[in-house]
Amino acid sequence: MSKSTYRISGNVVKESSILGIPLRNWIEGAVFALIVFWIIQQIPFTTTVKNIFRVIYCGAVFIGGLIGIKNRAVTEFLVDEIKFLKNRRRLHLRGPEYERNKKEYKHYEVGHSSIARRKFDEAMARLRQVAGETGEEEGR
Repeated sequence: MSKSTYRISGNVVKESSILGIPLRNWIEGAVFALIVFWIIQQIPFTTTVKNIFRVIYCGAVFIGGLIGIKNRAVTEFLVDEIKFLKNRRRLHLRGPEYERNKKEYKHYEVGHSSIARRKFDEAMARLRQVAGETGEEEGR
């Protein structure tokens, strides 16, 4: 009987992860837990209370660092949120180039506008036509 050796392919286990959790999350969890450990160490509690706080808070922070937020590392999520808040802007349906080149986009808008917009434009044209006919009759 011969023993066969099988290699696990790269798509099954990532090389940069431990137990399926990215290495970055492990490092973040450890760093955050050490920061909390240091803060608890500075508080003048008895040793028993410090140990209880260390187990509870350091463990929770470590697990939170491992899990991350929305499938991303905590620092990555925070940096993305700060960038989003810094660069937040209001987007419109038409860009500034439309305002500059209205004549160029004149036929594009009619041919590719939505059904509701076309019906609205038809109704407005009919309204103008009726208003024009009525105004001519009253003026006679």
